[in-house]
Amino acid sequence: MTLVKVSKIIGINEVELWVAFKEGDLKAYEQIYTIYYRQLYNYAHKYTSDSDLVNDLIHDLFVKIWNNRISLNIPVSVRNYLFKSFRGHLFNHLRDTRHYSVGSTDDLEQVEAFNLEVKQSPEADVIDREKKNHVRILINNAIDHLTDRQKEAIYLKYYEGFSYPEIAEIMGLTQKGTYKLIARAISTLREHAGPQPVMLFLAMFKRMI
Repeated sequence: MTLVKVSKIIGINEVELWVAFKEGDLKAYEQIYTIYYRQLYNYAHKYTSDSDLVNDLIHDLFVKIWNNRISLNIPVSVRNYLFKSFRGHLFNHLRDTRHYSVGSTDDLEQVEAFNLEVKQSPEADVIDREKKNHVRILINNAIDHLTDRQKEAIYLKYYEGFSYPEIAEIMGLTQKGTYKLIARAISTLREHAGPQPVMLFLAMFKRMI
């Protein structure tokens, strides 16, 4: 029988939470889930609109890491580890259920399109809203020219705030390859939308997606 510890978790960092979780601390496990659930949910929704599926996959991932917690290493970044693990879990499921040809889990085009779109501006000021709506149209048109891998890298960089090395690990790329991927994506956006709309888009990414 596995003993489950329950402690009061206050003001500790993610690595300390992970150590406590590995030792069977249920409160630490629950807090890790609470901290990262929404981020994983939003990320998966860029690949599928099936909310029930996304919730099931997140649940499956956390059940798996709980059952295997003793053998898990202590990652430098818990967030990075969870994104990488969840990405592989998500891709494997989509490939298995949609009968894609066998290939690498990094082959996004064989899995599902990455849905990156700038939303309608909610501002009350009509003139400001019209200007931002014009930018939205330009950016969405430019986004259509990006590959799914470029869209994902842009999302991880400017929405989730991952560093280049972290994105490389999550997506299974080299750091050099990650720099090139994002640089080409930004270059494509500028080519099709212009430099100023792209600067606004990247600066306000979280508010526009």
